[in-house]
Amino acid sequence: MSMRVMKLSKVWVLLTANLIFAGYGQAAAVENTLTATDSIHFHVSYKSNIEPLPLNLIHSWVLHVDTLDGKPVLKASISVYGGMPKHKHGLPTQPEVTELGDGNYLVEGLKFSMVGVWKIWFKIKEDEITDAVSFDVEL
Repeated sequence: MSMRVMKLSKVWVLLTANLIFAGYGQAAAVENTLTATDSIHFHVSYKSNIEPLPLNLIHSWVLHVDTLDGKPVLKASISVYGGMPKHKHGLPTQPEVTELGDGNYLVEGLKFSMVGVWKIWFKIKEDEITDAVSFDVEL
């Protein structure tokens, strides 16, 4: 095999490997995350500011909360926690939630530090109603 063919073969192998592994460690794009809370008081969905979901990058989500009849939930108190249940550890960050209005809440400071299944829980309190919801995220 000539030197030129060997060099071209190496380049082709490297380019192919880069294309194959370019998405490694990233979750597929989030299409529809709408779900009901555990006690079915609210409908909740999220959208990440980075898609597909990144590995080892701090990012944020917009969490949207509606009542069952489709009205935006305003002035709710929302806490967030998460981790990898199979690995028995939490998130490497402490995300914070800020109300944006119209049922939207900014969740800042999320980070997924390794490949695998992560679970993110939200506790939502509006007036006298408290409910929870979780999302499974696989990177």
